[in-house]
Amino acid sequence: MAPTDGVEVRKGFTHGDHVRHKLDVYQPTGQTNVPVLAYGYGGGYSSGDRDLNEEVYGNIPTYFARQGLLGINASYRLAPEARWLSGAEDMRAVVAWVKRHATRYGGDPDRIFLMGHSVGATHVASYAFDPRFQPPSGHGVAGVVLLSGRYRLRWD
Repeated sequence: MAPTDGVEVRKGFTHGDHVRHKLDVYQPTGQTNVPVLAYGYGGGYSSGDRDLNEEVYGNIPTYFARQGLLGINASYRLAPEARWLSGAEDMRAVVAWVKRHATRYGGDPDRIFLMGHSVGATHVASYAFDPRFQPPSGHGVAGVVLLSGRYRLRWD
């Protein structure tokens, strides 16, 4: 099990209207105005969850919280119920939630980083690089980390 000393974990916040729109917050104890790392897990388009067990996937935001970042672990809708690109809409909802609530948990809403693995990386990339899924003010993130996602890139 990943060590959680120095990390306060709060689970089950709602970031949207769907039953799967839940997220967990991993706060570094006693720190304020820290960068935020929001993680999108892998699992194909039709499986997975932010909190499968104590190690998967809570170990990711736990690690970053122990390094002084506010960790966010968010669930998204799954296929076949959810259609293609709903994951980008879900990432928009996660970013909006973090913008509204980060300060309450010691995070800096102007330093949000999105990280995704596999399909989580696809959802993060779709949100961050496609203006159709962003609010009028833009994506609102300081950076993205993409690990083993599927991408369709074109230069416009």
